[in-house]
Amino acid sequence: MPEDKPARRKRPTIADVAKRAGVAPAIVSRALSPERRPVSREKRERVLKAAAELGYNQNPLARGLATNSLDMVAVIVNHITDLSDLDLFDPLLEAIQALGKQAVIIRVGNTEKIEDFLRNSAAFHVHAALVFSDFADAEGVRTLFHSDNVLMLNGRFDAKSAYITIDEAAGIREAVTRALERGAKTGALVTGRQTSLIEQARIQAYRDICAGAGLDLVQELQGDYSYASGLALARSIDGASLPDAIFCTSDAWPWA
Repeated sequence: MPEDKPARRKRPTIADVAKRAGVAPAIVSRALSPERRPVSREKRERVLKAAAELGYNQNPLARGLATNSLDMVAVIVNHITDLSDLDLFDPLLEAIQALGKQAVIIRVGNTEKIEDFLRNSAAFHVHAALVFSDFADAEGVRTLFHSDNVLMLNGRFDAKSAYITIDEAAGIREAVTRALERGAKTGALVTGRQTSLIEQARIQAYRDICAGAGLDLVQELQGDYSYASGLALARSIDGASLPDAIFCTSDAWPWA
């Protein structure tokens, strides 16, 4: 006869913690909430002790069903390939988790997907949203997640949103100067999605700085930041009239 499978251990519940601590389940919920909620120090300590003895860990998704909110940070991108810069995203996720929250990555892809999200609305609120996607605007993100904690990193900010923009002109000027020092007189510019306001600013900066320095941009090649488009663009550059320098608006391009 086959051996009987061992009975799966039942996970402790809030009711179990409440019974052991001698308090109501509502007190347990308050004591274990990541937000500061009214509960006496003595009861909080009893709840924490009981939870530790029982091995009780809160399930953030279950808590979200009860509170219609998730203690998560939404990271909104166009494509997963946009996460290629692990030097940025790995410490970003680490910092989010250090705050006692979890990140949820939402892939948008295009403006129609954003509109679909808005039409259907989100079932849960999130604590905050970090927006990398070209297509998401600040007001739409606040509406989607019912949160004013929105950080716009795509250039589409408004008066109510926090935002970060980087003045990249200094770095672009340095790249052009190095090319000139090596004798470059012509250049090609490999760009990404021009739906991005940040990308538009980079392209214009390259054009202006190259023109001011006397370096002739003989080609502009548009990709989408993916490795596949980078390889295709590399093959499209005519070897017979190869420019002296190739400038890329993203360091994700595979030019090795």
